[in-house]
Amino acid sequence: MEKIDKFRLHKSEVLICTDVASRGLDIPKVDLVIHYHIPKDIDTFIHRCGRTARLGRTGKSIIISDGDDCSRLKKYKQDLEDSKTAKIKNQSN
Repeated sequence: MEKIDKFRLHKSEVLICTDVASRGLDIPKVDLVIHYHIPKDIDTFIHRCGRTARLGRTGKSIIISDGDDCSRLKKYKQDLEDSKTAKIKNQSN
């Protein structure tokens, strides 16, 4: 936890971690998430990206992938678009 504490206190600017950091850790003011590989499920992907969107903040997420990740990325994109469309339809009813 020493490394996490340093990151929280802005004594470290880069934190490299596993999916453990996508949930349960309160790390404020994360501006950028770099995905070295794409998670196997969309919930983990969303939680990773969400590290930048805490308390209404915005941020960026960069994906480094290879050909094996392309179909998963396309599916995630479609799932997110479908989810957004469904949410808009539900709000208008």
